Amino acid sequence: MVCSCLGCVVGTGNIWRFPRIVANNSEEEGGLVFILVWVVFLFLWSSPMLLIEYGTGRFTKKAVIGSFRQLVGERAAWCGAWISMVSFFISCYYSVVLGWCFYYVVRSIGYELPKDAEESEQIFYDFARDSAWPVLTHGLAVLLAGLSVVKGVKTIEKVNMVLIPVLLTIILFTFTWSLTREYADYGIKGIW
Repeated sequence: MVCSCLGCVVGTGNIWRFPRIVANNSEEEGGLVFILVWVVFLFLWSSPMLLIEYGTGRFTKKAVIGSFRQLVGERAAWCGAWISMVSFFISCYYSVVLGWCFYYVVRSIGYELPKDAEESEQIFYDFARDSAWPVLTHGLAVLLAGLSVVKGVKTIEKVNMVLIPVLLTIILFTFTWSLTREYADYGIKGIW
């Protein structure tokens, strides 16, 4: 359960998008206040909600709506429906990002990395505008997610027991390694 919660909390948005948004919007003031507020809400809101959701599901052995209905009553079924709807919309976002990842992994095997920002943007535009790749990669991501659900929660838990510690190890290694780079002090000063 803990590894599943960590997998949800340490998502691709936190790894890829979040640092870029803080860096782009902090300008001269720094982003420490935003990061502190984010951490406070992570521990006061996001993590407890995930634990409640996982805990009620494991306790009742029912899906989200059924577990809220059983534990809190018929009038609280909307809470489970709300969580289901939010999870659905989040999964729509992640399936698109996963499709992009599939494309870029395949492309990086056959081609060299882009030399500059313009070449990088052109690769994305070629992918997104002039090909069937977005539909194919998104379909593959949805298919893999469907197979994961069909195989059952026990399979997902077994996979999470391996992948989540690996993900946390990669994050810690990348963080430590990035602090040893030549211009790391600029990044640290940008946060403050």
